[in-house]
Amino acid sequence: MMAHLKFVAASMLAALAATSGLAMTVPAPGIDRTVPADGAETAGPVSEIAVAFDTVVDLVELVLVLPDGQKIMLHDSFNRGDEARGQSFAFALPEPVSEPGRYRIEIAASASDPSDNSVSTASIFHDFTLVDPSADED
Repeated sequence: MMAHLKFVAASMLAALAATSGLAMTVPAPGIDRTVPADGAETAGPVSEIAVAFDTVVDLVELVLVLPDGQKIMLHDSFNRGDEARGQSFAFALPEPVSEPGRYRIEIAASASDPSDNSVSTASIFHDFTLVDPSADED
């Protein structure tokens, strides 16, 4: 729940800046790819989550949401003080996930331009599905 509120807060800040006349010359960061890929169906197990952006970003938060709704916080700059700046990131899971079902990767990041102090934020959600490998044997 707290992670969802942070995503909402980041989105609201971006909207407020856009409507208040503040300069926003930096486009919001986008995702070039994730591993597992958005919409992928795989047999798993998955032991790492990777994300590559279309620009250099400050990664704010990266969360893996399990099929049962539990969340695994992989990066948290708000509560843990994690810092990460770059264009691509990879995070090992505490334990590989292999339970069949739909998983969601929740990502919050910001891009900035130091020349005019403009900042853009993005909250991005990618889903992938782990399938039961024994289902193909029928």
